[in-house]
Amino acid sequence: MTTKADFTNEEWQNVVKAPMSIGGLVIMASFSIGDTIFESLSIGKKLAELTQTAKGDTLMAALAADYADKENSKALKEALKPSKEESRDPAAFKAKMLGDLKSAVAAIDAKASPEEAAELKQWLYSVGEATANAAKEGDFMGIGGQRVSPEEEAVLAEIKSALGL
Repeated sequence: MTTKADFTNEEWQNVVKAPMSIGGLVIMASFSIGDTIFESLSIGKKLAELTQTAKGDTLMAALAADYADKENSKALKEALKPSKEESRDPAAFKAKMLGDLKSAVAAIDAKASPEEAAELKQWLYSVGEATANAAKEGDFMGIGGQRVSPEEEAVLAEIKSALGL
């Protein structure tokens, strides 16, 4: 059974940030202020579901415990803020989020059992799918558009590759 203690602090922080990095990648792929609200809420919903369903001494439960901890939530928000350079350069911010995700996956693959790694990586991918499906893209007041844009499909493929799925 893999626990939080099996990871270094930096590795664990990357694992904890991974769902937000995935959500951020999807949001940035086809950015729209109105859609961002629904997409951000979908990330929060996936985290809330995890805190309610993850039980026992599992890696998923350790992750859920960190999301439920208010102090960790504050530190996580700070860690996710883009630097001044990244806030001016979306490509740099995307590269950072993708790099953080790849670091998290490397740590997960190195430390977790194959079963736990597969479960966590599949859940992480589900965060991306939920984010992409949270709002219609290219619609006007709910008319027209499509559920997942081609840009979101492309970034989901990048995420899937980074996760090794």
